[in-house]
Amino acid sequence: MAEKRWNVVFDTDIGPDCDDVGALMLLLNMEKEGLCTLSAVTHSTSSPFGCGCVDVICRAEGRDDVPIGTLKRGGVCCGFNDGKYNEVISGLYKNRFSGGREAPDAVRVMRQAFVENDEVLLIAVGPLGNIADFLQSGPDDLSPLSGIELARAKCPRFVCMGGMLSGDRREFNFIVEPEATRFVLANWPTEIEFSEFSVGADVETGATLSQTLGRLHPAALAYALYSPHGRASFDQTAVYQAILPENDLFELSERGWMSLDDQNATVWAPDPAGRHRWFKKMQSKEAVGAVIDAWMMKSAK
Repeated sequence: MAEKRWNVVFDTDIGPDCDDVGALMLLLNMEKEGLCTLSAVTHSTSSPFGCGCVDVICRAEGRDDVPIGTLKRGGVCCGFNDGKYNEVISGLYKNRFSGGREAPDAVRVMRQAFVENDEVLLIAVGPLGNIADFLQSGPDDLSPLSGIELARAKCPRFVCMGGMLSGDRREFNFIVEPEATRFVLANWPTEIEFSEFSVGADVETGATLSQTLGRLHPAALAYALYSPHGRASFDQTAVYQAILPENDLFELSERGWMSLDDQNATVWAPDPAGRHRWFKKMQSKEAVGAVIDAWMMKSAK
């Protein structure tokens, strides 16, 4: 049976970590294989360099037309340590947002993608502010439906890199904008699958991107600037599970509900009626890493 071709909206905080670049490379290479269409990318931090970085990487893989939008709220992951590579890449390579040109509002870009497609697969690998804003959006010139109504009508699956079910249980993506996280977890109307922290934490990939893609490929440069010897694969595991759900690398948990407690720690409550599930590795970290690396570097073949 042929794999389903998903219409993907990808929400990313590209900049504070380089696994977002790896996840975007997976999507672009999976698109070339007919597994998905990258319908839109939205950027979930206040950094002015994220959309340019996204556009550069998409252009390097032959997509210069991906709709891209950004968070329009200040103060979210835009400090010096939150942009070790995105400012460099957006400044070095041609992109639609260089020279101070402003990216569109992420919520409008997201709403347009939902309106234009019969079905959408949402993948989020950063803070959940854009998703919360989308859910709270009202009818506009694009659609008479609210964000929650669009999600219910168009998005049967939402795959999220977020949450931590052991140890400290305060995971980065969930605690950057904790109230947004709480709103999304409580109000998203369809199924959510979570790649929680431990799934990708020990899966190292990207160490050979420079040798394979060439040192001037923007994805290789991102890894060289951020973590030249490879990096954990938090975001790539979410993308892989989203696009290829019938796989032998991961297994979904029982149903339940994910939430945050008053200390912003992740809480999991099993419930047969729940719409949330998380997934866990079923193969070694080395085996999972080899599959992810192969997809990240497929454009070199």
